[in-house]
Amino acid sequence: MSNSNVRIQIRNNNKETVAKIDRLASQAKTSREDYLRSLLVRHAEGQELMEQRFMYEELVERLTKALEVSNEITEAVVNELRDVKLELEGIRSA
Repeated sequence: MSNSNVRIQIRNNNKETVAKIDRLASQAKTSREDYLRSLLVRHAEGQELMEQRFMYEELVERLTKALEVSNEITEAVVNELRDVKLELEGIRSA
C-alpha cells in the first residue's frame, strides 16, 4: 500500500448529520476534516484491532488454564512433600 495521500469526497450528506459531526469535531477541538480523517483511520484499523484483541483474549484464556494446571500440580507436590516430611519426622522420633 502506498503512503501517498488520496482525496475522498462524500456528497449529498444530511444537514443534521453534518451538524452533529461539526459539533463532535468542535468538542474534540479539531476541524471537521481532521475529525473525519481520524474516524476513517480508526474504522480502517478497527477490524485489525478486533482480531488482535480476539487473539489476546484466546491467549489469556490458554495461559489461565495452563496456570491453573500448574497451580494444581504445585499444590499436589507441596502436599506430597508435607507427607514425606511428616513421615521423616515420625521415623526420627521413633
